[in-house]
Amino acid sequence: GDGSPRHFMTYRVDPDPRSHNEFKGEIKDGQITISEHKPLRLLWNALSSPVLNLKNTHLRLRMLKGDTLDGLLGGYQPWTEIYFAFSHNGIVGDRPGLYWAMKKTADADPDPVTKQNMSISTAYRITAVPAFVVDAPQLRYQSAEVK
Repeated sequence: GDGSPRHFMTYRVDPDPRSHNEFKGEIKDGQITISEHKPLRLLWNALSSPVLNLKNTHLRLRMLKGDTLDGLLGGYQPWTEIYFAFSHNGIVGDRPGLYWAMKKTADADPDPVTKQNMSISTAYRITAVPAFVVDAPQLRYQSAEVK
């Protein structure tokens, strides 16, 4: 309810392949990092930003005392997707200002024709706690007779 991570919750694996990503990584000196910096694409919040779309993905999590992980997920994200997330629902009052600031500070993926960078450096803070993950049951739809 308040957005904080909840320990030992059970989550069902989403069978939609658009929600699956795998990265090679390592654990060293209490820190988890990924060693391959490829694209990450995840279904996200349909009301604000439908897809999290990162290129050159980086992840660094450190183990805290107890059972919590804390760190950053970063990469290059299309700035128009971030603009959409903040501007369409009224979070940002100065929409033109946000548009021009993001366009000006975009720093990756230049358009071949206009040379305008189409992605911007992005980082997300992550807190992770232990959880249980179970396979999604196969959904079976049965017809019911109405009498």
